[in-house]
Amino acid sequence: MNDCNPGPRLCTMAWAKRAADEQGRGQTMAHAVDESKAEHWPALDGLRGTAVLAVLFEHVYQNWDPVVWLRPAHLGVELFFVLSGFLITRVLLNNRPEAVEGGSFRRVLGVFYLRRAIRIFPIYYLTLAVMIALSPWVNGLQGHHLWRLGYLTNFHMALHNTQDTYYGHLWTLAVEEQFYLIWPFVILCLPRRWLLPALLQVIALAPLWRGLASCMGLNELWIRKPFWASVDCLGAGALMALYRWQPEAFRLPSRWTMRMILIMCGLLLIAGLQGRWVEDGQYLTIPFLNREATGQSLVASLTLGTIETPFLVLLVMICISKDESWFKALMCWRPLRQLGKVSYGFYLYHAFCMSFVALGFRILNIPYLSGWGLHAFFVVVFLCSTAAAFLSWRWIEAPFNQMKKRFRYVG
Repeated sequence: MNDCNPGPRLCTMAWAKRAADEQGRGQTMAHAVDESKAEHWPALDGLRGTAVLAVLFEHVYQNWDPVVWLRPAHLGVELFFVLSGFLITRVLLNNRPEAVEGGSFRRVLGVFYLRRAIRIFPIYYLTLAVMIALSPWVNGLQGHHLWRLGYLTNFHMALHNTQDTYYGHLWTLAVEEQFYLIWPFVILCLPRRWLLPALLQVIALAPLWRGLASCMGLNELWIRKPFWASVDCLGAGALMALYRWQPEAFRLPSRWTMRMILIMCGLLLIAGLQGRWVEDGQYLTIPFLNREATGQSLVASLTLGTIETPFLVLLVMICISKDESWFKALMCWRPLRQLGKVSYGFYLYHAFCMSFVALGFRILNIPYLSGWGLHAFFVVVFLCSTAAAFLSWRWIEAPFNQMKKRFRYVG
């Protein structure tokens, strides 16, 4: 009878063989690791604080030429993606033995989603609820709420080729949520030997998409906003986590090769930045490199993001290394770490604070688009965003975070 129905037996044998293969290849973790007890690097909080400051700085000083050229908000967002890729993949890899060897895949997956929801959903949906309640009296808050409720702001922006004044920054949170939905299946389901090739292919997907979309004449939002357009940064962070978990899978290049790679990345980065100036019409254009239909340089589409990523990965590596450095000491500066601790709320609230502070400045007839008024505007927005973030952490996020203790990866 059993020979006539081999399906369950074959599945069990395949799962057991895969678990044995995990052990035979030198599994670095013998059991699952509870996220609450995992290693913590204070300098990473400082990096988060730096990232949100970069985002706010560009959003306030967006018409200043150095800001137009350097795009600090883009760097800040990409740094957030690298950090997310690293930390989320690290949690999944640490609990992969429990999912594969212990047969607790559903438990690990369920706990992962529950802990992410507890951390992210409360203030996100509370903020949307407040904005929807205010929408009858504030222009710009109306409409398209289903896209935001479903974490699809990035696709709404790409499909409609529009940047929302109040909600535009939510596209990055949509990308993160889409990453959380897909990534556990990649890390927990693929065989161990396939993880490195899979991550390398994921990283290559983003520049390939941006180059293809640019050549197809798609608008800039289609080039930049879909989830797969940011997987180079997310994948690079994941690659760093995989290296710490499975170093034997990597063959590190020589120092000479590394120097050449960094030099090439630097040259491509300069070319991409030059592409931004070309888009503004400040230099002569090269027909193949400039796409007038999209306002997006092909060089910029291919390089920016991917070429910046190694430098962002280097910053993260410095912060998690055991060696001391001036940069790590700076990232451990307490005010910066405290800001990083509430960076999620700061990022979520800052655009709304900007809009309402601007309204207040207009009511008081205070100029805020240039000169001292612009600097005062930055200070007030920073203070309001910081206050909102700390209050949010104290009264909403921290209490909800306590609930995560009820859902542990280790039973």
